[in-house]
Amino acid sequence: MSLREMQSALAAVFTESDARERLATNANTFARKYGLDARDLQQLNALSSAAIATYVETLVRKRRGEAARYLPRTQRELGRGFVQAFDTWARSTTTPPGRHAALKDAVAFCRHARHDGTLLPKQREAVRSDLREAIAFVRRTWFVPRG
Repeated sequence: MSLREMQSALAAVFTESDARERLATNANTFARKYGLDARDLQQLNALSSAAIATYVETLVRKRRGEAARYLPRTQRELGRGFVQAFDTWARSTTTPPGRHAALKDAVAFCRHARHDGTLLPKQREAVRSDLREAIAFVRRTWFVPRG
């Protein structure tokens, strides 16, 4: 085992619900996927599920806080429901890789929320509006014409 393999396994456990499920239900398969030996797996299993869940929730709150900067209308229209909706969605998705993860999260959440059958028309319009604004921001800042 190398430090890189253990870090990769820990990152997966903390950011991917599928990895947590795989570790809980078939630890040997999980260990093989990440190149962990028996000692590594023992160390990983020593982490309590409560500690893992607490850290996962910390990361979900961080994702929400960062993505929320791009979702002012959605937050306003969903009110307290925004926290529950975003957190539920974030727990079942993987943190986007690379730069601008918060913006990618905001766009992905809006795309998901657009199809939420429980949203009122005014809430759905707020989500669409924030999505349009986020996409426009991406186009303005990421796709600079070369001259």
